[in-house]
Amino acid sequence: MEKPFQVAISYDKDIPDEIISAFVSDISAQELDIRSEPRDSAVYAGVEWYIPTALMIFIGKAYFDSFLKEMGKEHYHLLKKGIISLWKHFFGHDRTVKLKRVATNGKVSDVPEYSRASSLMTDLPGQFRIKYLLKDELSEAAFIQAIEHFFNFLEQLSTGVLNPEISQQLQNARGGGHTILLTYDGNIKILNALPEKNTTRSK
Repeated sequence: MEKPFQVAISYDKDIPDEIISAFVSDISAQELDIRSEPRDSAVYAGVEWYIPTALMIFIGKAYFDSFLKEMGKEHYHLLKKGIISLWKHFFGHDRTVKLKRVATNGKVSDVPEYSRASSLMTDLPGQFRIKYLLKDELSEAAFIQAIEHFFNFLEQLSTGVLNPEISQQLQNARGGGHTILLTYDGNIKILNALPEKNTTRSK
């Protein structure tokens, strides 16, 4: 059986190799399994929030379950710092990577609320996946806050200690499909949590 990944990077081939290699170098550590894989550019149909961003960083459950338990939390801050360093490439007016999302009708899509360039993902027990969407216009300071909040959320998730409100929202969101969408809006916010009445099973 294939060993569970700890950190995986999936990226569009249009992203310069030096950006990916620098990021991998920044977060590399002994015993850390980093998987990096380029993919061909493609035209995607479907709801914008669910389609792949140009760069997707997966933080696997094994990162928390095995690597951090053995190596301590020093790398946790290193990973967070490495992700924060990507802001200059994917956000801001002077970003290195400028992408245009082309719809299936061949037209360039409107300016998005959430970044099509970069997102973070992790898995929950029970075949559920979390996708963390970052607003496209985030300043560097707001981006740092968004990453800090997400890592705090991941830490709480890994220890099983979530505040009751977020925990209930996660339970509701699980009824809406296999991908739970999160974003940062001053705090962590779940975008696709279902209303409470829709989560009640019929008798």
